[in-house]
Amino acid sequence: MVKAVLFRVVPVLVVLAGFEGLLHLLDLPRFDTCWVNKEDFWVEDPELGFTYEPGRTVSWGTINSLGLRGPEPPREKPPGTLRLLFIGDSSVYGVGTPEEATFYRIAVASIRARFPDRDVDFLVGAIPGYSSYHSRIMLDRLLPYAPDIVIFYVGAYNDHARGRYYRDADIPRRMARRFAWWHQIRTVEAIELVSNIFYRKFLRQFRSKENQARVPPWAFEENMREMLRKTLDAGAEAIVLLPPYSASLVERHPTIPQYQEILERTAGEFGAVHSSLQAVFERAGREEGPLYQEHDDFHPSEFGQRLIGEEVGRLVGKLLKDETEAKVSPKRKARAKRTDSESQ
Repeated sequence: MVKAVLFRVVPVLVVLAGFEGLLHLLDLPRFDTCWVNKEDFWVEDPELGFTYEPGRTVSWGTINSLGLRGPEPPREKPPGTLRLLFIGDSSVYGVGTPEEATFYRIAVASIRARFPDRDVDFLVGAIPGYSSYHSRIMLDRLLPYAPDIVIFYVGAYNDHARGRYYRDADIPRRMARRFAWWHQIRTVEAIELVSNIFYRKFLRQFRSKENQARVPPWAFEENMREMLRKTLDAGAEAIVLLPPYSASLVERHPTIPQYQEILERTAGEFGAVHSSLQAVFERAGREEGPLYQEHDDFHPSEFGQRLIGEEVGRLVGKLLKDETEAKVSPKRKARAKRTDSESQ
């Protein structure tokens, strides 16, 4: 009996050992099933998945010590300084856009021109590829810099885009298991890769469009509520920008209106200033140039960046006209918290 079992088991183990050795020899599989293909300027992060390596230049942006584009203000905000925090994805980062043409630079220049007596600095909490899941973590990390106004530009693309094999909220768990002993076995990793590809190609087709998203609408709303609540609790104002969208983008991502509705509704419930950039783009038209970059239909062109920057400057200027209204009153915070708890 024992010999019969060994006769069957030993050959299987020999084959598996040979297969494992072959995978090591060929350095396969190269695709990281825990996250995505790694870029040489990425730094792994257990919560975000990745951030950028300080000192590198990525898509025309120089990366500071925080792993973010743009200047790095002092941790302690100088008295009397107006500090802005921009939260979002590649559209906020300004992929393919020179530093001086990014909408955050244009907005800051506009505010300084309107209020020459105010010192203004800013932080850009945005990385290409980030969704509202990442923005929620980024906000937590940057709120200690005591921003006076947080400008949210989320939900432009990555949230409603199709996930790979998992949702963004699963990133910490997947990153953690990369270093588990069993995940160092190439055979196990290869089996996992095949199963993930099978799921991506076939099984996920049976999910609804909403449930195929990197951040489904219900999770997106939860992220927005949490970010707005924490912003108000920190004593800052919030400006929510509803990203613009082209007809071709909506055709590919028919769930976009759901995310737009969530942005508008949650901003209203929390008393946050909000603006539809789609309306801003439609008013401007295309007389001065294309609204989006040539290589896609959702990253704003330099003209689009200018329109967004001018709109943000206008919204911030409106908040600053009356300094007392730029402070979050206890009554308003209580209303926001009450609305939040009632909706859950």
